[in-house]
Amino acid sequence: MGTELQEKTQGLGVMLQKNMKSIESLLPANMDSAKLCRIAINACIKNPALASCKPATFLMAVMQCAETGLIPSMGESALVPFKGVVTFQPMYQGLIKLARNSGEVSTIYTKVVRKGDKFKEVLGLNPDIIHEPLEDNEGELTHVYAVAKLKDGGTQFIVMNKKQVEKRQGVSKAGRSDAPWKTWEEEMWSKTALKKLCGMLPKSTELASAVDASNRADMGKPALPSGIELEALDGVTAEDIADAPEGEGEIAPPQRRSRGKKPDPEKEAPKGEEQGEVSKEELDKQGWGEGDQLPMD
Repeated sequence: MGTELQEKTQGLGVMLQKNMKSIESLLPANMDSAKLCRIAINACIKNPALASCKPATFLMAVMQCAETGLIPSMGESALVPFKGVVTFQPMYQGLIKLARNSGEVSTIYTKVVRKGDKFKEVLGLNPDIIHEPLEDNEGELTHVYAVAKLKDGGTQFIVMNKKQVEKRQGVSKAGRSDAPWKTWEEEMWSKTALKKLCGMLPKSTELASAVDASNRADMGKPALPSGIELEALDGVTAEDIADAPEGEGEIAPPQRRSRGKKPDPEKEAPKGEEQGEVSKEELDKQGWGEGDQLPMD
């Protein structure tokens, strides 16, 4: 890690430490504030563009991680740099987790439909989806659907066609030719349908916050976590939470998974060291791995 990046990440560590009480006020009972902050600093080491954004927006994105209970790792959420602003972006697995944690959902999943698949949406008194995928089908995407089975025995689903998905893409700052919508098309279609479905489900506070944050992140806008007064934060001004300017920006894509390897919502995320994290040994070399204390100099 270069000297400039090290200085920037140390500065971010100082800001997180000064605002630790506000971060901890948002945390769910099973989430550790020091661990969250270390993972966030790891993200900056992996993606230096984050450290070059407005520090206050980095703080707010970390606070939104705390508010929703989603760590910026393991496919739960991501810290996304866009034109000088860091936004918090809930990912597919994170939305699945929050929907199930609401206590109302037993199963939730998405599937994409490709040209050549047998597919039919049935409406009326007994709505249904008929989908028979063509084996080894690499055709273009035509539809995506998300399904949730509720614990009371009910089922809720939504279907989106290509035109509807592209309309959502059109308002997203990530919808650029070199951004996730092009490189990770299937994953972005799935997340779009899942997010729309989550808006129709019984929601916990965390899920509602995550969906709102995702909508704002799609437009490149930072957000102040609910219940937090601007005056209570150290190093944050009203200008820092102004909407991001229009234009091209740098989007950090989600971790690539091969087709057919989408996380199984029925299985828990693997335990242990977060996937993609910088090793503890590397952090120790830079002075980041000593206990739970973030660096202050």
